[in-house]
Amino acid sequence: MAFNEIAPPPQAANITGAGGLTDPAWFQWFQEVWDKSRSGFQSLISTTIGTDEDLEFIITDKFSDFKDFKIVFNNVLVSNPGAFIYLQISQDSGSSYKKGSTDYSWILSNSAANSFKSFDNNDSQMQLVSPGLGNNSTNIVTGEIIFYNLSGESDIKFFKWDLRYKDTNSQIVLVRGAGSYNSSGTINGIKFFPSTGTFSSGELEIFGSK
Repeated sequence: MAFNEIAPPPQAANITGAGGLTDPAWFQWFQEVWDKSRSGFQSLISTTIGTDEDLEFIITDKFSDFKDFKIVFNNVLVSNPGAFIYLQISQDSGSSYKKGSTDYSWILSNSAANSFKSFDNNDSQMQLVSPGLGNNSTNIVTGEIIFYNLSGESDIKFFKWDLRYKDTNSQIVLVRGAGSYNSSGTINGIKFFPSTGTFSSGELEIFGSK
């Protein structure tokens, strides 16, 4: 990782005051270096999930110079027990989402008591969890999904995820998966949605890497 991707810090002639080590510019620079050294991703957005919402992230011009993205689920809850979480992508900034029968490939495995592997090489969405989710306040979903090279024009796009939650039997589940969008072209929209019902609460954090 190259720290020269981050602007150099302000000159510190004194410990305090403008340009000194207590200047907010210094703290901002240190935070950016810390973020880069820790994960390679910079924090972009944090948003609270309202009731009855799908989760959509549109890559506007503000974020167009980022190559990879990480989306973190914090305490996300669905309204209906047994729901799965699906993902679809957009190439027209959210006006429509790709849902052809062969648009996506995905595979996942879980470490629940009845652990198993599930996959589909030709699907209209990517399935991120299995078994289905519980819907009481202890059955929240937490984890992250990473999207690679969304701005690439000619490459198939790959994704991976690592999620934790409790199912309808209140068993802890750890799911790891990977998937792809099977066509080329820039991706500028991402949507998460449950198989039944809606998301009802939680927080979404989005990070980007250049």
